[in-house]
Amino acid sequence: VTNLATILELTDQVEAFVAEGRWSEASSAEEQRQALLIKYVEKGGRQASGLQDIYRRSQLTLGKTARKRSELMSQTQDQFDNARAISAYEGHAAEARLGTPVRTSLEGNPD
Repeated sequence: VTNLATILELTDQVEAFVAEGRWSEASSAEEQRQALLIKYVEKGGRQASGLQDIYRRSQLTLGKTARKRSELMSQTQDQFDNARAISAYEGHAAEARLGTPVRTSLEGNPD
């Protein structure tokens, strides 16, 4: 039996997992939630109660997820930029010590 209370409980779980950055658990709970939602709609049709609220909450969660992805991508780019700067510094420091150009791992292979 698929009921709205179970779907709302899974919706709460998905929202909590997303807020905590627990992406594997969020994905698993979302998969369960979607399966129950499909059964719920098949059983009650488009007139099934509570669908508007579930849709609204889903859209809010997707928005939070998109913002988190953007934030993580920015952090990843910052980390990459920092790694390149460190690598460049190491190359220049080695050149100063050795007196010859040194190729760093982030600069790539010249071949």
